[in-house]
Amino acid sequence: MPAIAEEIDFDAVFDGIIERLRRDEERRIQRPLVRLWDGDWNFVGEVHNEISARFQLPENETGQGVIELPAKYYLSRWLTNHDDRLKNVFLTVDKDGSRTGWMLDDLGQDKSDDGERTVKAIFKSDFEHLKHIIAYSNPFLPPEIQFPRVWA
Repeated sequence: MPAIAEEIDFDAVFDGIIERLRRDEERRIQRPLVRLWDGDWNFVGEVHNEISARFQLPENETGQGVIELPAKYYLSRWLTNHDDRLKNVFLTVDKDGSRTGWMLDDLGQDKSDDGERTVKAIFKSDFEHLKHIIAYSNPFLPPEIQFPRVWA
């Protein structure tokens, strides 16, 4: 007995594709969750009032992130108050199910032509920390005697 082919409702399939594309676009344009942490990874606050933010992660290289905040914003005041916070500042960005970590590299204040003050924070990605970790090819021997000297 031959198998009978199912009928396909092309309009329903097309509507499903359109709905999936709409959900994907909503997810793509959704704002990322940007949070600031102090040197002991204590939560300081979520960044919602940024003027501009740009985070780039090149493959197998240290990425750079720049965030510009109004000087009157409470997180800007916390960033520029060096005496009350620890020396390290960390930032995490959650977007599309992934989280990237950043560490403060440079901090500066700018004043625009109309008199508005802004705080510009430059961050480096966590990949920079990996470059400075010392790892030995043979963990069973002391650092002076490493054989073989290449990673397998």
